[in-house]
Amino acid sequence: MSIWPGYRLTLSLGRPRAAPAWRQVWLAAAAAAAIGVAAVPAIPASASGNPDPANLSVSVSVVPPPVTSVTLSVGSTSYTNCTYGSSTSTQLGFPNGACQAAGSPITVTNGTAPATITVNGADMVPADNGTHWALGGTPGPSPTGDCPFTPGADQYCETLAPGPGYDSGPQELLQPYNVLGNTATRDPLFSSIITPPGQAVPEFLAMTGPSSSTDPSNTFTTTVTWTAS
Repeated sequence: MSIWPGYRLTLSLGRPRAAPAWRQVWLAAAAAAAIGVAAVPAIPASASGNPDPANLSVSVSVVPPPVTSVTLSVGSTSYTNCTYGSSTSTQLGFPNGACQAAGSPITVTNGTAPATITVNGADMVPADNGTHWALGGTPGPSPTGDCPFTPGADQYCETLAPGPGYDSGPQELLQPYNVLGNTATRDPLFSSIITPPGQAVPEFLAMTGPSSSTDPSNTFTTTVTWTAS
């Protein structure tokens, strides 16, 4: 609008002066950084790794493995009920007295595993540990059904049978006898080579003594051993 000739007034309305471009860029970056710090919370240090594990202990009970074993119904016995020669009812005499083991049968029981049961005897040892009575005969089932030989001096015969009875002489009981030796052999009174777990067999011991004894002791001792394998 002209007021005076020769003068022109100009009125600028409304628009602020623009900031330089570099200042605008700096301000925008500062604002973005401020917004980022405010908007994103800090991550805890522990969350940056694996969390602590929660462990559970677990167990199981296992049936124990079967073990080969054999047990006896008695731990000891003695020979009594003797006959022949100079024997008495409780003492072995000469020559070649015969005796039966006293009491009930020896029950031999297989353990919890199938097994082969073997048995062996041993020499008779006198109380003074002098001259032994040697255990004679071939171990195993008797080929004659009784003590298969007549023992000589310092020698004896020992047998196992399914029933009580003498294993020699006129009072011998007719039944199968198993001759014992110092070497272990399979016990034939068990019906099979591999005996089932828990099978039990009653067995009776008998003996025929020597024709004479070098050692004067009045007590002789031996052992009979059953083994499961």
